Amino acid sequence: MANTITCLLILFLNGYKVKALSIMQGQEVNLVFPYPCSSTDVTLQSNRVPFYRSTSGLSPSLPQDQARRFTVQNRIEIGTCSLELTIKDVTRGDRGTYILFSYKDGLKDFFTKHEILLQVDYPPGNASCIVGAYKGGEWVAVNCTANVGSLPARIECYQNDLWMPTLTEPTVKESLLKQTILIQKSQTAFCCSTILNENKERCKCNDTALFLDDNSTIIDPCPTISTQTSISTTVYRNSHPNDLSTTATATTIHYKIKNQKSYLILYILVALLVIALFVVCVTFFYKQRKISQANRSNIKLEENSKDDQGSITERLNQSQEL
Repeated sequence: MANTITCLLILFLNGYKVKALSIMQGQEVNLVFPYPCSSTDVTLQSNRVPFYRSTSGLSPSLPQDQARRFTVQNRIEIGTCSLELTIKDVTRGDRGTYILFSYKDGLKDFFTKHEILLQVDYPPGNASCIVGAYKGGEWVAVNCTANVGSLPARIECYQNDLWMPTLTEPTVKESLLKQTILIQKSQTAFCCSTILNENKERCKCNDTALFLDDNSTIIDPCPTISTQTSISTTVYRNSHPNDLSTTATATTIHYKIKNQKSYLILYILVALLVIALFVVCVTFFYKQRKISQANRSNIKLEENSKDDQGSITERLNQSQEL
């Protein structure tokens, strides 16, 4: 009796070690199962279905999509042996308990049983929004829903690069995530679902759009706009894409833009040249004025010196007459 209790206790402590692992859907995961190197065979199974045996490899009954995504490597090193399972592009169907059993001479060793519980998390589905109650002015409420995921989530909307305020907290009802957002009717709004602890980029928030322009056909909250692209798009919207005249028109407009840029550069160069000539002329006239002023000063000094000499001569003559 004591031996039976001891065996059961050892079985409970050693044979049922379960490791839990959580990963996001779409990622890659590596599960490592150590086993005694003295084992003559090992098997790996999930949800009570064996899909790998070291003596025969992957089971032929494994679905093709899983066979392509599943890779098993038997790693044997000095003193340690392990089986490594790699799952690419993890899906919700991959969640469950993965169990390794080792065998010695055809007998299953329950004391070396190794389990890993794989939990696959997934985000909520894309948000869908409809216009709700009028809130005064340009403001209206939009009611948004999305299929729930395994993680807490919310719904958010952007208008003109700004995050719009929420009217209600996110709630879950009948497997649907629900939330009400406040937006303006005069601008296009982009809404999406996101995980609570995730800061989703604004440019990736494009699950749904409200108040799109009549000419808008693509939901893109962050369009890349260039002069040539916008002109070509406008031309092609007004005519058939295969119309050669349309292509010629777009090319002509492109050349006109290039010519306008060339004319602008030419005007700038001419203006700089005129300014330079003006500065040279002003400097020349300023120097000429200085020279003329200096000459006038010299002439006046010479006249003053002559007058002084004449007055001295008159005084000498007067003194001689006396």
